[in-house]
Amino acid sequence: MIHGFVFAALLFVIAPAPSQGAMAAAHLAAENGKYGGMDTLRLRGGRNLDCKIGAPAPWSGLNIGPKKRGLSRLQTKARPAKKVVCRWVVDCSRPVADRVFDIADFQAYLTQNIKVEGKTGILGPIKGSPNPRVLLYTEPSNRVVVQAYIPLSKQYIKFLTKNYLESKGSRDFIWCVSTGKQTYK
Repeated sequence: MIHGFVFAALLFVIAPAPSQGAMAAAHLAAENGKYGGMDTLRLRGGRNLDCKIGAPAPWSGLNIGPKKRGLSRLQTKARPAKKVVCRWVVDCSRPVADRVFDIADFQAYLTQNIKVEGKTGILGPIKGSPNPRVLLYTEPSNRVVVQAYIPLSKQYIKFLTKNYLESKGSRDFIWCVSTGKQTYK
């Protein structure tokens, strides 16, 4: 065990220093501008080692990322057309038949109160996109359809429906009940 340690120490001490010719060639290359420059590193045991500073050769640039090229994330990837993220239906046929519920007023309420990115009333399209963020329309069978191209939860539609019923004073008489994966009645 001790012999191996001494042998390794002797190899480190006996390792030859860089030749004077190699150092002179490196200094000459640095002066000619081939490399960025030379600097001296001080090693253990008082030895000095000359090393290059800067890039040794110009880089081809094939592996530069989009951030260095000044491209945004949207420009780097081919993006498919936006698909409908969610489609929620609120069936209002029974209250409308009983003349207790105004479906046009409810649709206007949803248009004014759906929040997109923390703000109400901005349901229109994003710049450069033909699709609106949220699309509201009424079907002939007295159903309000909320079609969203952004994430919009079903629970949020139920929350807005309950708030509308509360503001009209009919929350005690009309309930909002889920009848399927995408519908409320």
